Amino acid sequence: MFNKNPTPPPVSAPAPILNGTPVHPPPNPTPIHTQPLTSNSLGTSLSPAQHKFCVSTLRNLKKSKDARPFLSPVDVVAMNIPHYPEIVTHPMDFSTIERKLNFSNPAKPDPNPENPRYQTADQFIADVRLVFTNCVKFNGPEHAISQMGRRVEELFDKSIKNLPPPEEAKPPPVKKAPPPAPAPPAPTPTTTAPAKQRAPRRPSTSTPVIRRNDSISAGGSRPKREIHPPPSKDLPYADVPKKARKARAAKDNLNAEQLRFCSKLLGDLHRKSHWNIASPFYEPVGASALVSRDENDF
Repeated sequence: MFNKNPTPPPVSAPAPILNGTPVHPPPNPTPIHTQPLTSNSLGTSLSPAQHKFCVSTLRNLKKSKDARPFLSPVDVVAMNIPHYPEIVTHPMDFSTIERKLNFSNPAKPDPNPENPRYQTADQFIADVRLVFTNCVKFNGPEHAISQMGRRVEELFDKSIKNLPPPEEAKPPPVKKAPPPAPAPPAPTPTTTAPAKQRAPRRPSTSTPVIRRNDSISAGGSRPKREIHPPPSKDLPYADVPKKARKARAAKDNLNAEQLRFCSKLLGDLHRKSHWNIASPFYEPVGASALVSRDENDF
């Protein structure tokens, strides 16, 4: 892999020339990883739990600040490294791995068989490690890009330890043959007694006797039932009592209430406490009892 940032030593420059001969990096450097591939899923298909774990692991690797050179394929033309395909024969990057994971979802299988996909979790692990192997193979183990790849691979090694185990294929259930039906028991010979024949009924020669009620036989006729006339269907308008007028009753109640108030008021005026001020008004005014001659004028 190649770094696109100008800060580390430029890898896109042509190989150094020594005595007129270009010098290329060692073709087979020591790979970064030292741990063997896990064998949790050898011989088994990618389970839904393993697929979900692989997608989550790749997403966490892409979030790392050192994963920038490995996010997309190497652009040989833009970086001016035409000799890259001669050194790295199997290029790999995180975007290619992510696309293959999308085609490998067991819950939603891809109908197109030509799309690349992972059959096992070990194939996914091998592609992730191939990214870092190609980086060291082209840049050398001491290059800054190789050091970034080493740190990303350490994160990958810690995460891959939690890979879920593969799902064991359950053998198809064996259908048990139903037990044969028991043979019907052989009929046992039995001696059946001859059925008893009923004797024919003799015809009756007696005459039936009809009994009648003594009261009916004595009177000669049945008593008559009492006949009740049907109720009349006409509405009884004359029987409905007239309703009193509510407005008139309310008015009478109001007058009675006012009269009671006036009687109470007169009673209060005749109390001893009000005698000094109300006594002149208890009796009608008499002209002979008054000294003033002008009272009659009033």
